[in-house]
Amino acid sequence: MEITSPSAANAMEDQVVEFQGIATLFQVFDEILKQGNDFVIVKNVSQINYNGIDKERERRRRKFRFFFQAKERQLRVTLASGPHELTHAGIFYTIRTNMVSPSRMPPWYPCAATTYKSPDGTSSKEGDSGGFPGGGDTSGGDARWPALAIECGASQSLASLHAAMRWWFWASDHRVKIVLAVKLHRSRQIMVIEKFVEESVAIPRLGATATRSSAALPHLQPVLQQTITMAPVPDSNPVKYRATSGALVLAFELLYRRAPGPSPGERDVVVPESELEALAGYVWD
Repeated sequence: MEITSPSAANAMEDQVVEFQGIATLFQVFDEILKQGNDFVIVKNVSQINYNGIDKERERRRRKFRFFFQAKERQLRVTLASGPHELTHAGIFYTIRTNMVSPSRMPPWYPCAATTYKSPDGTSSKEGDSGGFPGGGDTSGGDARWPALAIECGASQSLASLHAAMRWWFWASDHRVKIVLAVKLHRSRQIMVIEKFVEESVAIPRLGATATRSSAALPHLQPVLQQTITMAPVPDSNPVKYRATSGALVLAFELLYRRAPGPSPGERDVVVPESELEALAGYVWD
């Protein structure tokens, strides 16, 4: 099976392979990991093919994460690697730690690599990390969907991370409230966290005139609300990292899908720059 590598002209392209059998595919996964990469798109995968790949993954106990789109006959595969796993797990850990101090927040649980399916059943996905509120979630809908999803990639392109972000909002029927898209640039030891939320925008109705009776239809759209970059401090020895754009702030009403009450524990989560800088040092050490 031939692997299409990122071109020299556009290093942001994803690696792509054609499906040519399950055994061959797992050999390709190993080859990609040896190259130091963590993502690949497999084309021409039917539902039956995917079921077989999934069973083989379980048999081999491989910790790959799948994003399958039946209509497109496409399987996007995240291959667990050192920096990748340290990053998304580290971000999730810092979020959970800041839910305990300075005041303990209500129960909020990890969903890890749980498989979620789109409403029409034609796609399914496993995230890197994520979490959802405990028994107090009365916002309606399926409470098992994460309120926060984290997607991380090193060799995975930013465009592909954004496609995953959009899927979380759409497939969950907007139960997912925050998506963190984390891009790792290994050669420069840079980590970029993008925080996406949804905001309501007005979409004019086709053929409608600009009158009150033709009010625009409401529509939720992902919006990039915050970008934080952790990069090495020039000429630092040992290497130190500096975070830009301030602390990572996650709103209570989005994490818990309800408005906060008067309790001190019902507050926003604030991950300070110092902890993000320490995480970057841990990942790239």
